Amino acid sequence: MRAARNIAIIAVIAAAFAFLPGGGSTVNVILAILGMVFAVLIGLFAARLYREHRFTLDSLTDLQRIVLYSSIGLAALDFVAWQRLLSSVDYADPRRSLAAARTAALRRAAL
Repeated sequence: MRAARNIAIIAVIAAAFAFLPGGGSTVNVILAILGMVFAVLIGLFAARLYREHRFTLDSLTDLQRIVLYSSIGLAALDFVAWQRLLSSVDYADPRRSLAAARTAALRRAAL
């Protein structure tokens, strides 16, 4: 019974956002805030991983470090530019090439 009540509450809130005036812009603001919070949390997680594995990163050879950091940069570029890539006329080729380059770099770093 409690789960049904919680689902009904969520349904009423969703209906209010969907059908009341200004609900669409409110949802856009909420989604933007959630996106920013998500980006900050990813940054904090990356900083924590870097601090925990600093010795391992320092023990990599120069080539391995270059491949690792460039693949991370390429993944960040892919994450940031995915919407622009999808809106281009021929989006399949650039997206596949970025994904293939990132995968190849990660495989090379694992060796």
